[in-house]
Amino acid sequence: MSDVEECLRLFRDGLGLNVVFDARNQIQSAKELCHGVENQTMNVLMLRGDDGVDLEIHQYVNPPAHPCKPLEHTDIGSSHFMLRVTGIEEVVKKVEELGYEMMTPVIASKTLPDFKFAYFRGPDGMMVELQEGSYMRKKD
Repeated sequence: MSDVEECLRLFRDGLGLNVVFDARNQIQSAKELCHGVENQTMNVLMLRGDDGVDLEIHQYVNPPAHPCKPLEHTDIGSSHFMLRVTGIEEVVKKVEELGYEMMTPVIASKTLPDFKFAYFRGPDGMMVELQEGSYMRKKD
C-alpha cells in the first residue's frame, strides 16, 4: 500500500473494522521475502472485523513499494478479498461517499435467496468484494 492513512479512512472509518495493531516506521528483517533487502522500513496495520477476521496491510516505506497497474479480475495473479456486510446497499453508498467507484452494482443471486455482492477498487486499486447473506446451503 502506498498510504496507510487512506486504508484507515476506508476500512476503519468507512467500513467499521477495528485497529488491533498499528506499527509505523518499523524495521523489518525480510531479506528472504523482499529480493535481498536486509532491513526495510514498513508501516503495518492489522484490522479486525466483528467476526474476528484480520486484514493486514503493509506500506513499504524504505525502499518504497513500486506502483503497478491494478490487475483485472480475469488476469492470472489477480486477487481480491471479501468483507461480509449487513445492509449492503448502505455500505455501497458509504464507499461511494468516500470517493471510491464501484466496479459492479449490487448483484442479487438468482439461485441463493438473500445473497448479494458488489465489487469496488480500494486504495492502490485493490479489489474488494462486499457480500451480504450466505452462500452456504442448509443441509436437509
